Amino acid sequence: AMVIRNNLEDAKKALLYGEVIDAPIAIPLSESDVFTADNFVGLNRPLDIALDDLGLATGGVFEATTDPGSPKDLLIVYSGGPGKNKHLDPLAQYYYYNNAWREKDAGENIDRGGDLISPGMGVAIRKSKVDSNPQDSNWVNQWELPQ
Repeated sequence: AMVIRNNLEDAKKALLYGEVIDAPIAIPLSESDVFTADNFVGLNRPLDIALDDLGLATGGVFEATTDPGSPKDLLIVYSGGPGKNKHLDPLAQYYYYNNAWREKDAGENIDRGGDLISPGMGVAIRKSKVDSNPQDSNWVNQWELPQ
């Protein structure tokens, strides 16, 4: 993550150079037997990516919810737009239930798998507290540059 603070009212542009990574990337996730563990992650992808294309729910590192009234692991998305001293309320919180992504505030019957995470958005994986023997895992995100 990077913060560019511009105290002037004029818009500024930042040009960043590098290569687009279209190979799988492994993102470490931690869990705890004491508290819920927030893992702030960077997707490092240059285009929008749908929740269904993250590979998070099917990768074995994100615990699916069995009771929508008490979600297990959460995918938390924050705004990526410009701003100064932005408030850090999330744009959305998602859980995986009944083979589909659900938004916490939208209800358990609406499939939100087509919702997009845009480049620059903040993302956190909130791992629910485990009873014992916390384990670290790697979420492998596979992505191919569209042709």
